[in-house]
Amino acid sequence: MTDDEKKKAIRNIEKMLAPRDKNMNIVPTVSINGPPEVLYYPYFAPDENGLINPVFFFEDFVDGKTPKNVTYEPGYQREHHMVDDMNYMGSITYTDPRKNLSIRDQHLIRVAEKKQDRPPMKVSINRGDSTKEEPKAKISTFLGSRMNDPDENTLKCDRIAIEITQDFEMLCFTAEDCFFLTNFCIEAIEHRIVLATDDTKDTIDEYQVRVKTKDKTADIVLSVKDIDKLVTIVQRKLPMCTVSSTVSKANAIVVNYVRNQLSALPVRIYVRISGFRRIEGKWVFAHDGADFANKNVIFQTGRTIAMDPAILPRAAFKRAMGFLNISDKLTLTLPLLLVAHLSPMFNLFVEAGYTPRFVSFLNGRTGSMKTSVSLVVFRLFKEQPKSPEANFKDTEVALEIKLGEGHGKVVLVDDYRPPVTSIDGKSNLTKLESIIRAAGDRVSKSRSNSELGKAKEYLPSSCVVVTGEDLGGTQSSQLRMLVLPINKGDVDGRLLKQFQDDPLLISTHMYHFLHWVGIYGDNVIQFIQSQFEMERANFAQSLKEARVIDTAATLMLVARILHQYGCAVEAFAKGTETQIIHEWRSIISQIMIESEGITKVQNPVVMYLQAFFDMEERKEIEIARNRSVYDEKIHLGYYDDDGYIWIWHKEVFNKVRQYWQRVGALFPLSFEKINEHLDSAGLIRVSYEKREGGQKKNYTIKSSLPNRSRLVVLNNQLARQYLEKEGN
Repeated sequence: MTDDEKKKAIRNIEKMLAPRDKNMNIVPTVSINGPPEVLYYPYFAPDENGLINPVFFFEDFVDGKTPKNVTYEPGYQREHHMVDDMNYMGSITYTDPRKNLSIRDQHLIRVAEKKQDRPPMKVSINRGDSTKEEPKAKISTFLGSRMNDPDENTLKCDRIAIEITQDFEMLCFTAEDCFFLTNFCIEAIEHRIVLATDDTKDTIDEYQVRVKTKDKTADIVLSVKDIDKLVTIVQRKLPMCTVSSTVSKANAIVVNYVRNQLSALPVRIYVRISGFRRIEGKWVFAHDGADFANKNVIFQTGRTIAMDPAILPRAAFKRAMGFLNISDKLTLTLPLLLVAHLSPMFNLFVEAGYTPRFVSFLNGRTGSMKTSVSLVVFRLFKEQPKSPEANFKDTEVALEIKLGEGHGKVVLVDDYRPPVTSIDGKSNLTKLESIIRAAGDRVSKSRSNSELGKAKEYLPSSCVVVTGEDLGGTQSSQLRMLVLPINKGDVDGRLLKQFQDDPLLISTHMYHFLHWVGIYGDNVIQFIQSQFEMERANFAQSLKEARVIDTAATLMLVARILHQYGCAVEAFAKGTETQIIHEWRSIISQIMIESEGITKVQNPVVMYLQAFFDMEERKEIEIARNRSVYDEKIHLGYYDDDGYIWIWHKEVFNKVRQYWQRVGALFPLSFEKINEHLDSAGLIRVSYEKREGGQKKNYTIKSSLPNRSRLVVLNNQLARQYLEKEGN
């Protein structure tokens, strides 16, 4: 050997002799103060002949090798034997008293144990065609060559039996002898097939095993590919676990033993996300209280539909339909109730090929009770909080994740406020557009993870409802909205409180309804497939926009499914069934016509000018006839001698939005965008600011007012001519 190889071998010897902590990390020094510390020390096990070679050769440690008979066992050092950091082997006291005996005594005990009847050991030994078995024996087979190799000092056999001692050690037996295998045992607990935790149809195989030692027990979950690495995984989890170095392919014997156990386990299916799933050929709405015939299907979604078992389906349906009465406006309550039923059925519509692609927007001022109503009708699971789970203070990524994790429940995004000039307002508009894009087109934002790879996408898995004081978004976005106006006084607070005080009024019905839908899941899918195009054609006669037509068809199909369930549980008075579905169709048609009208965008410049001049004429906006009479407490602008109107844009813009809201229409542009359109039409003066590499266009001009305030300067004559020409 070279000197360099010898130096490396010496370092390996030092590492082997060093004490270790429970994680098998080397402890550099051992304190001699205070009580001794329990660590893991090298233990030199005798071979089957009771021998330990006391001499180490450098060659035994080349390339990181260590003698096969070295294991690490818990123990402590006696202080008075300490000489230096490494000369402590004679001072070690092992926790297992048998390991403190002389090598000869240890060997004699092992020989005696083999000769005894071994009452604490329940043994099963295979001898050819005959088998002697004692209760609770563990049997495993290992195929190899039958031979004892004196040079290797290892056992090889073609059939062995595994037995577990009272100390949870594993012993292996051949027809002739018994050998120590491990100081731990492994018990197979469960074979699981886990439905993937997203909306894919993939499944994951898992195995749960229990590892026991004399002092500790731990459960380990393995994937299929982990089984071959089982011993390594066990030792990583429990560093005190050791495997015999005297038995050839000992790891393979352990793995084979566990495989035999796993193959005998019954398979259990674990469902860990809510929503409709096809399991064993049947549709079921997955939640932790789901009624499913096969008890080997375990639901671990973390969500439960609370229900009152004393309320039967017929009575539950009638109680839930009472929600329609909390307002005289059925154009408000019916669509909310239908969206509450559509969201749990989301996966069935996806399966049918007609994914719902709209966002419901509950539009009303503060005090209109829009959030309170939403929390009542959209509360499907008892684990849902009493306040909205999402709002516009969340980041875009957080909102995307919440939309993707709906899994049957309505995702309520609360309190949208349109932008004026604030950074928060602009951010809100961006988030709203992102929500509409995700729900309307099921498109997740393209992002990268920390490793610069593609991040997981969270596609919406249920319906989305936004509450807000005003609409926002582009024309394309608005066409993906079902707009439901709500005003103060629309909701009867007394009737609403009944549902707030007793959430089971709706959730008990939802439990029964979704169970029924699951039973007829394939029929529901076929119904959607056969009827969607017909409903689309029906609504195309009164609606123009394709997106709006699709939304109407979706709601109508939900209404028909809900109506069929009501008939099935005999909840309608005889003779009224046909009348009710005709009424619901009429209401849905009215809802969609109104929603399309609200989101139908006119020329925004015409809308701005019409509102401005109309409000000026009616003195809702005061504009001073010239600069000299301008009073900042009264006027929102003034006329100059050149025929221009100098306007405080922020205040006028808010007035314009309010003007259109009063007539149930949407002003489509933001504070900044309307100036761009006014400039494109040639109706305002602009200024330019020099910037590095170019210049910036400003849509405001410095005025002669104190502090040189910047105002929008509108050409009065050209603006009126534009309105007269384009407004017709």
